[in-house]
Amino acid sequence: VGAVAAVTSRFLTGGAVARTKYRAPVLARAPAPAPAAPPSPETQEPDAPPPATTPATAAATTTAPPVTTPVVVMHNACVERHLVPAGHQERPERTASARRVAQNVVRRRPAAVGGAWAAGASVSGGDVTTAILRAHSARYYASLEAATARATTPDARVELTPAGDTMGCGESLLAARAAVAISIEAVRAARRVPCAACLVRPPGHHVARDGKTAVAPSQGFCLLNSVAVAALEASANGFAKVAVVDFDVHHGNGTEDILSGDDRFFFASVHAFGGGTYPGTGGARTKSAANVLNVPLPPPIKKSGFRRAVEKIARRVKAFGPDLLLLSAGFDGHRDDLADLGRLDEEDYGRCTRTLLASCGCPCVSILEGGYGRDCEGDDGVAREPGAGLAAAIDDQRLRSFDACLEAHLDACADHFHGAGATPPTPPEPASPLAVVRRLSEELEEE
Repeated sequence: VGAVAAVTSRFLTGGAVARTKYRAPVLARAPAPAPAAPPSPETQEPDAPPPATTPATAAATTTAPPVTTPVVVMHNACVERHLVPAGHQERPERTASARRVAQNVVRRRPAAVGGAWAAGASVSGGDVTTAILRAHSARYYASLEAATARATTPDARVELTPAGDTMGCGESLLAARAAVAISIEAVRAARRVPCAACLVRPPGHHVARDGKTAVAPSQGFCLLNSVAVAALEASANGFAKVAVVDFDVHHGNGTEDILSGDDRFFFASVHAFGGGTYPGTGGARTKSAANVLNVPLPPPIKKSGFRRAVEKIARRVKAFGPDLLLLSAGFDGHRDDLADLGRLDEEDYGRCTRTLLASCGCPCVSILEGGYGRDCEGDDGVAREPGAGLAAAIDDQRLRSFDACLEAHLDACADHFHGAGATPPTPPEPASPLAVVRRLSEELEEE
């Protein structure tokens, strides 16, 4: 496979829309390393998830997993079987890191937050396919099957879409189906479980019914649109009105394409727009359907603008009166994220979550989209010891940023559905002098 031209900035000359979300790495020609063997019961850490149960293909169990807490974090190691080339940001470590954060919240707030670490197993393979084909065309789904079939081995890396930034392996479709299965299970449990947080990958909000939207240059790492599938599954399961709010820093163009014009749904997105920001959709001058609200903000997104945008969306959600709220939860607007499109922090994401939940008295399903910490740097195989200079400090800060955003999101869900916990969130480490200077600079920009 030939090299894909690197894109190192979202702000291209001439105002052109970035062809890819981030840089597009070259597919490695050398054989990929064999995946690690599943841990044995004797060596597996106590809080680690069991080996992947392949929820999208396994036979369904008779009942969904028992639930005893108002908030349940849902994950399955099968989503980490979507492998990408060295240097690609959307990698398995994202959800592995997210699971560790969630486990810490479960330990800290056991009465409010529980974990389902083999989620999706109650959904049959046939149900997953049926749900996918409500949102995506059979032709597009067949193209994914054909793309993954080109892999000579399950872990061989392949380009999954023509644009070049959405890559994977022979098991990528299986992982994407697992993400869909987890989302379906969360929706089906929504009348018993007030809130579910689905830690899934690959993300999906840039995928339209037929794959890439007409305007966007690529699919932005996405294979199957889990949140759109979840919305249509909710409607099929008797939820009359479903609101979908996307606060990823990139516009949820695929979700808008699928849900636009259908009055069973309300879709809103707050995102960066302008200066060549990917995917180049969702602008203020773009005419949208009556059930769609786009709130574009100039990059980098400021705290005050984000807060006002979320409050505007919350008013529309309240007026819509949904039976179910779905969140496309992306944390890549954080000031330390690789996207470099926002100046937000964990407090902003916690406030965003609280504001949206307060706008409606209904269950909520949160589905992970973007957010790229230290594990997504693209320096595969480069080990850095703690304290190994500025580069290591920046890497550590990025990881803590993603962790803190997810923790704030889960805490906000727990506070809303269970009440404020007695144990406070993990306090942040003291900020470095560089971080203090940057924060002061950002506050001056806000003024």
